[in-house]
Amino acid sequence: MNLMAEFNRVHTNYASLDLKVDSICKDIRTLQDGQKTLERRASGLEDSVKTQLENHEKLVKITSDLEATVSDLREEQDRIRRMNNVILFGIPKTKEGLVTAKNVMKVLLPEKEVTIDNSRVGAPNPTNTRPLRIALNNTVEVRTTMRNSSKLKTNRLYDGVYVKKDLTKNQQNERRMVTRSQTHSTGSNKRALELSPTGSQAHASKIQRTSAELNTTSNTSDQMEI
Repeated sequence: MNLMAEFNRVHTNYASLDLKVDSICKDIRTLQDGQKTLERRASGLEDSVKTQLENHEKLVKITSDLEATVSDLREEQDRIRRMNNVILFGIPKTKEGLVTAKNVMKVLLPEKEVTIDNSRVGAPNPTNTRPLRIALNNTVEVRTTMRNSSKLKTNRLYDGVYVKKDLTKNQQNERRMVTRSQTHSTGSNKRALELSPTGSQAHASKIQRTSAELNTTSNTSDQMEI
């Protein structure tokens, strides 16, 4: 009897344990299913985030391209707005200065009557005279004005007065870069010539010619002044 009772008890415990194992296995499978679901969701979120990042990068590039296009359009508009203007330097901000400007433009553009407005360039500065912007009718008049600009250098009435084109900041920077490049190139070529034997002789001859030309110019200037 004792053995049978013990057997029944063990069998009952085993059946109960078996049920518990089945329950644990079900829980494990549920957890596994849940983990797979989470992994799928995580993968979907990762793809979504990746897509959003790609879209953001595309948007940044589009925005950058648009900003560059807008900047180019503004630059082009600014150049068009300035292309019929010239800038006079050395004109005082007085009534007499405006009269001087009008007389200067008669020298630079003798066949046209130019309207002079007191339109100054740059921020107000009490120590320096701001340049004067002159609006002309077309680019032909601008070219004529610039072609005649050398006449101001030989006219004592307009000492310190000179004229330039009305350029944007980008155009001014481009011109500076070209000038520096040309200066560097000229300097390099000059040094190369001076280092060669024939270059040294040519350099010495050039100095002699320049000196003679300066003497001739000086004598001519003295005669003109007299």
